[in-house]
Amino acid sequence: MIMKSMPSRSNSYNIIPILGALSLFFSVIEYIIPKPIPFLRIGLANIPILLSLVLLTPKKTILLIFIKSIGSSLIAGTIFSWIFLYSLSGSLASGIIMLIFYRVFNRWISMIGISVIGALSSNLVQISFATLLLGSGAKYIGLPILITGLITGIVIGYFTNNFLDKSLWIRSNKLNIQ
Repeated sequence: MIMKSMPSRSNSYNIIPILGALSLFFSVIEYIIPKPIPFLRIGLANIPILLSLVLLTPKKTILLIFIKSIGSSLIAGTIFSWIFLYSLSGSLASGIIMLIFYRVFNRWISMIGISVIGALSSNLVQISFATLLLGSGAKYIGLPILITGLITGIVIGYFTNNFLDKSLWIRSNKLNIQ
C-alpha cells in the first residue's frame, strides 16, 4: 500500500519560484515569436499555470498568476501601462475559471479542456477590455482571437497532459506538496 505523504508547506513554496521562472522563460520565448495579430500569443507561459492546478492550492496558483503577469510585464516593459492591465485581467479571469473547472470537473475534463476554457475566457475578457478602451472597432479582431485561442488552448493542453502523464518529477511532487 502506498501512503500519501503529508503536504509540506515548504515544498509548495519551493515549487512556486520554479514554476514562476518557467513561466517567465516561456514569456520571453513568446515575445521573440512574431505575432500576426497584435497581442496574440501562443500561451506557453500558461503551461506552468496549468501544472499549478495539479501541484498547488488555489491561493498559490493565484500567486503564481500574479508572478507571471508582473514578471512578463517587467520583461516586456509594459508594467505601468494599460497593456499590463489588459494582460492581468485576462490572466486572472483565465486562472480563476481554470481553477473552478479543474476543482469541480477534473474527473471528466482533461487538461486540454481546462486549457481551452482558460484560453477562451482570457480572450473574452481581453476582447471586452479592448472594446472598453478602443471602442467598437475591437470587435472585428474578436473572432480571429477566439479561433486562435481555441487552437492554442488545445496545443498547450495537449502538451500539459503529456507532461503530467510522463513526468516522474510531477508524480513524485504531487504527493509531497499542496
